[in-house]
Amino acid sequence: RQFRTHCLLHDISARVKVERQREEMMKGLSAPLGDAFFQSLVRHLARALEIDFALIGELTDGSPAQIKALAVYARGEIREIFSYPLAGAPCETVVAGSRCSIARGIRDAFPHFTLLTELEAEAYSGTPLFDSSGRFLGIIAILHSRPLKDTAEAEALLQVFASRAGSEIERLQVEKALLESSERYRDLSRRFEVLFDGMPDALMLLTPERQVIWANRKAA
Repeated sequence: RQFRTHCLLHDISARVKVERQREEMMKGLSAPLGDAFFQSLVRHLARALEIDFALIGELTDGSPAQIKALAVYARGEIREIFSYPLAGAPCETVVAGSRCSIARGIRDAFPHFTLLTELEAEAYSGTPLFDSSGRFLGIIAILHSRPLKDTAEAEALLQVFASRAGSEIERLQVEKALLESSERYRDLSRRFEVLFDGMPDALMLLTPERQVIWANRKAA
């Protein structure tokens, strides 16, 4: 009877945990876009796994390579974002395109990465983020002050959140590129206007398809 009671309680506990994780996943994946989305994602990821720290980071251009945190969740709060060097960090393995999970002893494995000491981290799990073409974008990772009981569970949830996070980073990068392109076009138009609008000759700016995208007063 005691054995059956124990099994029943264990089964109920497992189902409650699965339902709670599912609820946190739905909340995290259905948040608004942009910064609010990333903050919601790390918050609900941490709650789903009941861990202390979660972050989403984007690989920045330049040398040496750095990870710029887009959202950081630490012990129940959204924290100020920061950047850190990739070299010597646990996510250096993740950047190579593979998952990295260390159930215990993360500070011993990366003794020169001072952030782990500051956070008093004991365990780590990270997953790479990719865009729709397979290009590496960044990482999503968790840290915990105690050993991880189930790294497979952590990796599975990270993978679910990683797919959505990668899509949002890609969307923001495309949006930024379009904005920069539009600003360059407006700047070019202003320069043409200043230089050529008062000239007595007709001048036009055309695309390779011969579409007129600017003309001075004489051409008009």
